Amino acid sequence: MQGFQLWVNLPAKKKMIDPKYRGIEKDQIPVVQKNGQKIKVAAGRVDGTEGPVRDLAIGIEYFDIELSPGAVFEQATSKRCTAFIKSTKPVELS
Repeated sequence: MQGFQLWVNLPAKKKMIDPKYRGIEKDQIPVVQKNGQKIKVAAGRVDGTEGPVRDLAIGIEYFDIELSPGAVFEQATSKRCTAFIKSTKPVELS
């Protein structure tokens, strides 16, 4: 079995709401391919393509990205957001 769990840290006023579970199948996750990028959009939006995980208590973005050599991925985010990147190669952030 393969999968992931996405736990969302809610604001204090929403910490006690009932938890939600959503089972998302692989074929429900859209893929955007362009300029040497392969982007699986689980949550959030890339080039107008929205992922199936939505309508949470807060906004989130969750992408699985594969880049061809020399390809670049750029995504504007709010300065209030926390970003996590796992990479097998060096990553440059700006």
